[in-house]
Amino acid sequence: MIRFALAAFIATTPALASDLRVIDGDTIVVSGEHVRVKGLDAPEIRHAACPAEKAAGEASKAFVAEIVRAAEIALVRHRQDRYGRTVADVSVNGSDLADAVITAGHGVRWTGRKHDWCR
Repeated sequence: MIRFALAAFIATTPALASDLRVIDGDTIVVSGEHVRVKGLDAPEIRHAACPAEKAAGEASKAFVAEIVRAAEIALVRHRQDRYGRTVADVSVNGSDLADAVITAGHGVRWTGRKHDWCR
């Protein structure tokens, strides 16, 4: 029981937005660590499949950048993805980032398969 509590404590890291850079709607960099927001699929920017996806990706990135500005960020790390990013639950001032992006229409719940933003 103590080992589990200690692991959860170590996996939770607070950070300030000044230590953060937004790559796109579902990927951020916190103090040099690339973090993939768990449970979220947002449109791509660099590898967009069509102009509509790229435009949606830019809007998603701008939304995330606005809500994390001057915010307290907390991470609960789960694992590494195939690209070496940390997959984590991300909280912004105590609210779930994935839920905020989805509610605003800038992303969808991750289902294990990339969403088709071009249809």
